[in-house]
Amino acid sequence: MKDLMFSCFSKSYFGFPCPGCGGQRAAILLFHGEIWKSFLMYPGLFPLLIFGMFFSLNLFLKKRVLAHFTHFFAVLTAVVIFINYFIKLYQIFL
Repeated sequence: MKDLMFSCFSKSYFGFPCPGCGGQRAAILLFHGEIWKSFLMYPGLFPLLIFGMFFSLNLFLKKRVLAHFTHFFAVLTAVVIFINYFIKLYQIFL
C-alpha cells in the first residue's frame, strides 16, 4: 500500500514535514475503520471532511445558512492543521 502513496516533497528534500504530512495515511486508516488511529495520525482530516461536505452542499443547494457552517469549518480545519503542524515541528526540533 505504501508504494501507491505520494511522497512528501518537503520531507524528502528539506528534511521536515509539511502541514499535510500524515493525511494520506490517516485517510487510509479511516477507510479501514480505524477511526482513533486516523485521528491520532492527522487530526485535521475530520474537520476537513466535514468542511468538504458543507462546501459541496453549499454549491448544490445555494443556501445562505450553509455558508456560515462552511466558513466555520474552513477556519476550524486550518486551525487544527496548523496546530498539529507546529506540534510536529516542536517534537522534531526539540
